[in-house]
Amino acid sequence: MVGLITYRDIIKVRVQPNSNKDSYGRLRVAAAVGVTLDALDQSRCSCKAGVDAIVVDTAHGHTEGVVNTLKVIKKNTQI
Repeated sequence: MVGLITYRDIIKVRVQPNSNKDSYGRLRVAAAVGVTLDALDQSRCSCKAGVDAIVVDTAHGHTEGVVNTLKVIKKNTQI
């Protein structure tokens, strides 16, 4: 199977045709990175690939490692 389209999907497209699409009509895409040593490299590669958002995937968002990872990614990438 490549994909699945339901009747409900067709109704949603008719009601909100531009929902979650960028200015080129493409679906928006996000990439998740962990709090690891290669988070910056993963973020840069994802940005080059054309993602619309970077998400830091963690169970404990208040930790120092998460805050530092966010600062480094924000400072060194353009989204």
